[in-house]
Amino acid sequence: MQQEQTRMPHPYVISQDIRGLLEDWASQRGFCAPDLGFFREWRGKFTDKLKTVFGNVHSLDEEEIKEGIRERVARFSLPVISMDRAYFEGDAYYLDITRLVHPSTLEKEQFIGSRTGESAEEQLARIVGMVKGRERAAAQLVDDVLFTGKDLLKLLAYFSRQGIVISRVVVGVLTGEASQRIKKSYPEVELDAVHEY
Repeated sequence: MQQEQTRMPHPYVISQDIRGLLEDWASQRGFCAPDLGFFREWRGKFTDKLKTVFGNVHSLDEEEIKEGIRERVARFSLPVISMDRAYFEGDAYYLDITRLVHPSTLEKEQFIGSRTGESAEEQLARIVGMVKGRERAAAQLVDDVLFTGKDLLKLLAYFSRQGIVISRVVVGVLTGEASQRIKKSYPEVELDAVHEY
């Protein structure tokens, strides 16, 4: 029996970051990750399966996103605040945060939580101190994907209250919804995306 496809007005977008993440994990633990052929075959099968559910699926290459972010960041001599370690590896103030949800309702419980032993608040305070200690309190923000842009608006407001100018946001994937939301509230912030949907 063939599954009925869900028709979506926009494509279902996935990034192919499993290879890089698994290679990092394996090398840290003394293992060897499978070869590139394994990942290509797996990605193809996974994408085909998703197409049976969502119809319009775009599978984006990890290396293309990484290189696109690197190139965009390098165009400006601003310090980088990165919310992503999978797609941006470089000289940056890393903000290791994630959105938290309530376990039973799956509703957002609070704005952000930490991915490390340092709380989100401590990380933000540390980054603010380091950026403010520079000659100019300005930075560019890096993230992998912006879907709604709501959390980014909160971060931009936070940095603004702290006297830090975020003049650009570099992102791997940007949706139209997020773009409109950010431009409406922060028209002075440049959005520079590798892929836009």
